[in-house]
Amino acid sequence: MLSLDLKDRFDSLAYSDHVQRIQALLAELDVKKIYSVNPDYPATVEQTIHGLQTQGIENAYHQACLLFSVFQGGVRLEQIPASLSILDRVLHCVQKAILQGVPRGAYEHIYTVLAGTGSCRQAWLNIEPETNCLDLLSHGLVEKPFIQLMCLHQGVSDPTAVHQFHHDANCFRTQSGFQHKIFGGYSPQSLIAQVCRNTLAEDPRVVSPTALVEHCELGMLTPAGFVSTQQLQLYDARQAQLNFMQRTFELDAAMQAKVESNWQSTAQPNLLDECSVRIATPCLNADLQFYAGWQKGTAGFEFRLDGDMHVRMSANALVWEANLQHQGVLVNLSVQLPQDLAIHWSIKEAMQVGQLPFGAPLLVRQYDAPLHVLVNSVVCVGKPVVNTTEIVAGYLKLKLHAQINPETRTLGVFLTLSHSDLVVHGQSIDPLVGWRSCVWELGTELTMAQWDLSHG
Repeated sequence: MLSLDLKDRFDSLAYSDHVQRIQALLAELDVKKIYSVNPDYPATVEQTIHGLQTQGIENAYHQACLLFSVFQGGVRLEQIPASLSILDRVLHCVQKAILQGVPRGAYEHIYTVLAGTGSCRQAWLNIEPETNCLDLLSHGLVEKPFIQLMCLHQGVSDPTAVHQFHHDANCFRTQSGFQHKIFGGYSPQSLIAQVCRNTLAEDPRVVSPTALVEHCELGMLTPAGFVSTQQLQLYDARQAQLNFMQRTFELDAAMQAKVESNWQSTAQPNLLDECSVRIATPCLNADLQFYAGWQKGTAGFEFRLDGDMHVRMSANALVWEANLQHQGVLVNLSVQLPQDLAIHWSIKEAMQVGQLPFGAPLLVRQYDAPLHVLVNSVVCVGKPVVNTTEIVAGYLKLKLHAQINPETRTLGVFLTLSHSDLVVHGQSIDPLVGWRSCVWELGTELTMAQWDLSHG
């Protein structure tokens, strides 16, 4: 067994031999004597190797590829994302150097000399087969991590994101076919901004079917064609907003006529007399804070609806009134809310791609308020006494729903006011005949109004 002193001496000798081997190999490859003739060349090689070791890069072949890419190809190691694996960092450096004109044959020679050498502190050959970087590059196996960019109509929403771009790229292209050289005022961020203006509508209510709106690439335009060095994904970060306070809502003349007609033409002809509907102006008021757009969640991007809505309605805002005759007894009845209505909706909805409400309304929130019936009958000698057995005659329904126009892709948010069938369950009590039940069908289900909140 080696003593600790012998092991330290062995490591020192192995490391010194490794550094000299790399220096000799790189000097051999420096045919035009660009860097190897510099007086500080040996020290620079040793310092760079030491820096690579501190990053965990100890494989001799990987170190030689990186050093040659730096010296011959002008590659800057600090521009390679540290989040990549060691092999991916080596591949990116080799690829960038080749794009700068470094001959592939030089890397083939490095592989021939150092493949299987193993770690710089290892005096024996590595029994594991070495991976040739050129083979991986030839088969397109370099994993280029996508940079996700959140975008608005004007361009990238975060100005600091441009620091991630490779500064040596000379061409920009998109998956949809747009391609442009990078020079002067045509920087990557300005070209991305042009793509955003053409892809994302200025009105954030015009919804993108998917959060990912475009694939882009930065790369080098060479005589052999375009070589990608960085891939970008543009995501829609626009947020549609609706904000208003104390907005009032009214039933216009056509809506009021529809409500009155439905009350007058009941399912039981000639049942009601002197029927009318009292409709307040305004009918109700509301506050709304609403946001809609793509956001990144734990499971990826999702289209989210968030907000708060308060709806207020007076008990006397809608009152149905009528007289009717039942077994010769005059009955006065009215249907309305038993008390003022105050609704609070907290809105939190999330949808995945393919679940957005294109063409079909998405019910966001609904509130059903009971409508109470009040019956007064004239008491006459020899006539039955008429009253109700159930106080609820139906329900007033308020619905909030969202819908996307499939042609314009515009998001609309709507508030709908409706009521269910209006039915009164009554009874008559006659001293001679006894007790009898009765059912009065007063009005059928009706959508009274629908307001587009997007224009508020």
